[in-house]
Amino acid sequence: ARAELTQIFSDGWEGSLAAAAFSRKRFDTTQGADSYAGLFWRAEGEVRREGKSRRPRFGFTYSQETGNSNQLNDPGPIRSGGIYAQEEFSLGRWELVAGTRAETNNIYGSALTYRVGSGYWLQPETLALRAHYATGFKGPSLYQTYSAFGSADLNPERSRGAELSLAWQGENARAEAAIFYQGFRELVDFAPNPSPGRFYNLGRVATKGMELSGEHSFGPVLMQNAFTWLSAREAGGNPLLRRPEITNNLRFSYVGATWGGGLDLRFNGRRYDLNPVDYTRERLASFFVVGARASYRASSVWKITGRAENLLNRRYQETSGFGTPPLSFYLGAETEL
Repeated sequence: ARAELTQIFSDGWEGSLAAAAFSRKRFDTTQGADSYAGLFWRAEGEVRREGKSRRPRFGFTYSQETGNSNQLNDPGPIRSGGIYAQEEFSLGRWELVAGTRAETNNIYGSALTYRVGSGYWLQPETLALRAHYATGFKGPSLYQTYSAFGSADLNPERSRGAELSLAWQGENARAEAAIFYQGFRELVDFAPNPSPGRFYNLGRVATKGMELSGEHSFGPVLMQNAFTWLSAREAGGNPLLRRPEITNNLRFSYVGATWGGGLDLRFNGRRYDLNPVDYTRERLASFFVVGARASYRASSVWKITGRAENLLNRRYQETSGFGTPPLSFYLGAETEL
């Protein structure tokens, strides 16, 4: 569940508050009837100003995760809080951005991360070259730490990443090409062997790749496409599990006054995983799936939504040993207060 409130102030300032919560329950009869029940909630707020030459924003986040497991007694909650500030400048053809975030965790300590970047309009308002560099910090979840598969010795993940991109925008279209690199320390992963498995810190991991994206509007119809080539490897050279080398997502959307709808086409390339029986590495086959969605605005505050997944009724696996649903239909409703 999620709720959000937005308020517009004077002189171009805008503020928002949001809160979200979800629960998680797991029951595994193969491991001595192991059970885990957890509750996660998060609150966040931000004030920002979208000016012509300056775009500052300030905010906070706070989250708490609690859980119970029949394998461990009252592990206690994990609490995380953070404050951040960011400023974007436009100086002629130049764009500059700088931001920082201070975060604290009651189990994994504190960290200070930052983001810096610059851009230059090669052709004003049409073609831009941009570069960014950022650091990151992420503590393990309560489930990764205290469940029957968890480890209290886990360390938080830390990352550094850089991106270089070239972006073009026209009247009814845009396109972007980017290359990126991200290095991780103490990446949390899951090892199924020896049984029943355990979360652990993988160590140093390097990911790099290329992204090509674009969109074009044909009247009320919007076409979007995103292609990614990814290389993700451990320090020893082995590819990371469940990271496809190639993915492509093609999306068509129509938004009318009353009706809306769209078509989604997704391709995932081959990727490595562990066989759930003998824990040897295997390469899963690529797959292509199609989905459709539709919406009907019944009133000014109510909207009926529906979607169909796996229209071609394909049999495929995103994770080795775990099948995916066949052709499926979903119906829902949305309200705006």
